Amino acid sequence: MVTGNRERRPPMISKKLKTPSNLEELKEEFFEVFRAYQKACDQVEVDIAKISGRARIKEIQKHKRFGSLTYRREVKAYEDFLEKINSLPKKTQDEFWSLIGI
Repeated sequence: MVTGNRERRPPMISKKLKTPSNLEELKEEFFEVFRAYQKACDQVEVDIAKISGRARIKEIQKHKRFGSLTYRREVKAYEDFLEKINSLPKKTQDEFWSLIGI
């Protein structure tokens, strides 16, 4: 039997975000995630625009089913961030969205 110090666990990710400084940090994180998501979406449009005719239709269908790795990763990050926002108390959510201007 081993006794002694256990490995320290990393802090919990879901902190209560009620202070204005935390809302500001959350705002910055939102814009960072959203910019990456938007860039991935724009790149997909450019890639598909390069293809013409029937191949373009097939590429669009393929992308809808699978998507590129970068696109899927950015979409997942964006969805995770929105889930993080939705897990906050309603009042804090309202403060966050009003801070962003939505």
